[in-house]
Amino acid sequence: MNKIFGGIKPWHFFFSFLFIYIFFGSIFPVTDNDVWWHLKTGEYICQNRAVPHTDPFSFTIAGKEWTSFEWLGDTVLYSVYRLVSIKGLTLFKALLVLVLFLILFRTVKEKESPLVWIILALAFLAMRDGLRERPQIFTYLLTAVYVFILDRGKEKTFVLLPFLQVLWVNIHGPAALIGVGLLGLHALFAKGGEKRFEICTALAVAAACFINPNGYKIFVYLYEFFSRGFNLLILEYRQPPLSVYYSVYYILLALCLVSLLIRGKTPAWKIAAVLLSAAGSAAAIRNIPVFAVIAAPAAAGSISAHLREHRANFQFKPDFLKAGALGFSFIVLFWFAGEKLDPYEKYRFGLGNAHRSRYAAEFLKWCSLRGFKGPIFNDYDFGGYLIWKLYPMQKVFIDGRLLEYGTDLVEKSFYFWKPEVWRELEGKYNFTAAVIPNENYYSCSFLDTRKDWVLVYWDDNALVYFKDIPQNKEFIAKYGYRTLKPNSPNQCYLKQEPVEKVLCELERSLYFSPGSRKAGWMKKYVCGD
Repeated sequence: MNKIFGGIKPWHFFFSFLFIYIFFGSIFPVTDNDVWWHLKTGEYICQNRAVPHTDPFSFTIAGKEWTSFEWLGDTVLYSVYRLVSIKGLTLFKALLVLVLFLILFRTVKEKESPLVWIILALAFLAMRDGLRERPQIFTYLLTAVYVFILDRGKEKTFVLLPFLQVLWVNIHGPAALIGVGLLGLHALFAKGGEKRFEICTALAVAAACFINPNGYKIFVYLYEFFSRGFNLLILEYRQPPLSVYYSVYYILLALCLVSLLIRGKTPAWKIAAVLLSAAGSAAAIRNIPVFAVIAAPAAAGSISAHLREHRANFQFKPDFLKAGALGFSFIVLFWFAGEKLDPYEKYRFGLGNAHRSRYAAEFLKWCSLRGFKGPIFNDYDFGGYLIWKLYPMQKVFIDGRLLEYGTDLVEKSFYFWKPEVWRELEGKYNFTAAVIPNENYYSCSFLDTRKDWVLVYWDDNALVYFKDIPQNKEFIAKYGYRTLKPNSPNQCYLKQEPVEKVLCELERSLYFSPGSRKAGWMKKYVCGD
């Protein structure tokens, strides 16, 4: 046994728990709305063998110029999906995250310190919300690769950076500027002959950014996005609030700031990179993963080296059983923390392809195959999945591609529930259907009060209304709900309707959506249970 395990140290066994946790912790249901239009874009590129330069998915901006700067990332994700389905795509993402953290682990020099495990685990929990099946996952991985190469400081590997930059700029467009920034900082603090070489490499990397189907337009896109205030409309571009949900991020941020105070032998370029990425994460939630990738290995190495130098560090001295028990206890602790930090159950462990508009989209697809025609109004959050399920039969009103729609339309899509906004949108686009979230506030009141709009499908997550026009008569006659108002917080109106009529509609609701809690509650309310 000693010969078999002689080369394995307890910290090897202990750290294996970290990577097992990271892999399985990266597997959770696909709930991100934008995943689906990215997949549809990849499908479009594979089918047409061309990168789209005008919009094909929306009737509101049909034919308008579209800067598809994530075309390669979309193509890769769709190719994986086509080979192994949505569950396989989630596993593919988990493998990328595992590789990412293996690179971060290799970047840290003080590998035997328990603090490394703790800081990397905190980094994973801080960035887990951003680990989705979107091109940004490649940005996190490439950021880690750049940090690893720059940390080694070998000129032979620097030659790879311009080629990696071409890959990056086609996978995630303007995000490739992160690579330019990292190399620029490294060159700025270089000395002697190395400085000249690194400046030349940085210039080559910057030039590589323009090797993409959209050329300089991807950077114009980035400028317009922020200058026109789109970042103020979307949650992920807002500052992380001081709440329990973001407590792990703030703990990681504090540790990184402590590591900069003690500094030690941390290179100046890395200190600058940590400070800039920390400022970016404090400005926008979306930047937290990039901060975690840049700062975690720097903080882990700096703090561990400082403690070792002051003889306060401790190495793994327990036997394998104790190390295993300690590792398992940490996993349970972080798992519990993840559960408590996710009160809305959006990022629990497990596979799945659930989406709030999933079944509503299936209903609209079924109707479209039988002659229903748009245009369809959809909520901003539903657009991506509707593109995935309905294109090319139907086009969407709006989705997650903000700049193409303009601030005015995006803002109005957020306030569609106001009668005056709805009248303006309906008058301009002549909607024949509307798919709306079934949320706590009464966002469908303006439709429930109108006789020319009829509810035809609903579940706990979404509602579908058809306009009462000749082309929809058949669908309304077959599926129309004349009594139920499922989005209304007040169900007293049910007592004023004939019980038989209400129960008939509720039974039909439960037939199409057997797991509907709201339909079950409404039925109990009507029956007096």
